[in-house]
Amino acid sequence: MTAVVDSELEDFGREWRSRLSAITPTVMARQSFGTNGSWLSITPGALRFDHWVEPVSHVANSSVRDRHVLFDRDQLDKTVPLPLESPRTSIAKLTELRDWASDCLALQPRSRGLLSLECTHTLRWILYMAMVELNRPLPTTGLKQWSRKLTDAQRTVFESLPTDDPDPTRAVLDDLLGPIDVADARPDLGRAFVAPEGYIRGLFLPDLARDEQFQQLSEEFLALHLYLTVILHREDWLLGVEGVYSLRRLLHEFFLAGINRPSTPDALSWEQQLDPSRRAELMSLPTGSATKDAVIHDHQVIKEAFTRVARRELGDQYPTELEQVVEAHVREAAMEP
Repeated sequence: MTAVVDSELEDFGREWRSRLSAITPTVMARQSFGTNGSWLSITPGALRFDHWVEPVSHVANSSVRDRHVLFDRDQLDKTVPLPLESPRTSIAKLTELRDWASDCLALQPRSRGLLSLECTHTLRWILYMAMVELNRPLPTTGLKQWSRKLTDAQRTVFESLPTDDPDPTRAVLDDLLGPIDVADARPDLGRAFVAPEGYIRGLFLPDLARDEQFQQLSEEFLALHLYLTVILHREDWLLGVEGVYSLRRLLHEFFLAGINRPSTPDALSWEQQLDPSRRAELMSLPTGSATKDAVIHDHQVIKEAFTRVARRELGDQYPTELEQVVEAHVREAAMEP
């Protein structure tokens, strides 16, 4: 992270590419989170090298509180807020999650195919967040590790739940949060998704030209596929299942970019915005299972489906060098005992 004087931030942001190139070669690099000079990148050695820039005026209120100071010419470290203690279980947060589950379940009778899978994933996400909330305060170690936020019993339950059927997850939510009533729910389409459609890290896709969307989605897909090495190292198969979902969503976004993303005011039009062949292709892809073999297999199957489509659309502009670096690193990690 770098803090830049507010008045110089615009000029600093324009030089991000030359600054990165002076540090390391890359096989992927893009400006992210505005034009302040932040970037996301991957080196030829498959190392993630991301950089976040913030104006000096934001340091005192920054959300990034745990830092190791390298250079601090202006004594800014004294203004960084102290790290927050892990909060206690919040009844308000559990109520919020219960309301979200109710809204998502209210959509389920109108959901078919792809939207039903989205609702299932969202319910699983809500269940995960509820379990984590009940485990607070969390230990200092492992805060960024998916499964380590769960107890052994919770993890066993979670690993047993299907990723293509919402009913078993609903039953666990009922036991955990109390019976979920959908009578007063808000069946808004947006409540079926964990994150809004059209976004990848630092970018809103509809703001980009069609070919640029294809390019950014291809690079993002390969960058996320690289996380399989982390999943294998940590033996975190629940995180692997979440990765399967993320890769499926990027292929879905790729298809949406190809049709210029029409307005989708309700569940029915959302389901029908893709033609039958694309819907069928997405429905044929695995939705994830929490074992090592399944995680490796499912990631690879979706990767092959995505790259086949992306190469057809991008031709010579497809990020072949990035793919080669990522595939070599993933292959090496998958072969480790």
